[in-house]
Amino acid sequence: MLGVLLEVGTGIAVPGTDITDGRAMASGRPAEASDPHDRPLVSIYSGAAQPPVSYASVHYRDTWYWIPDNDFASKRVFTFLMLFFSLAETGVTPQPPLVTIPAN
Repeated sequence: MLGVLLEVGTGIAVPGTDITDGRAMASGRPAEASDPHDRPLVSIYSGAAQPPVSYASVHYRDTWYWIPDNDFASKRVFTFLMLFFSLAETGVTPQPPLVTIPAN
């Protein structure tokens, strides 16, 4: 699942100040690439103002991140990922390993 999240992360339009401050790396795949295979799985845009219309949006550190409502491909992949994470969540808290120490 980490690999999937890393791949999705290549499509985030990170603000330039976050890159220069060392908080994030530049996007690895431009959404405007001419070859569809070079485009990110999910195009996530960013800006200082809240988008007027979006499929999903979040405000983090004075920056808005969103998936446009008219980007069907990104919406489809994002919905699949949400379903995938829901299926992976079992609701059961994992038990820590039990360590036994010999007493004699």
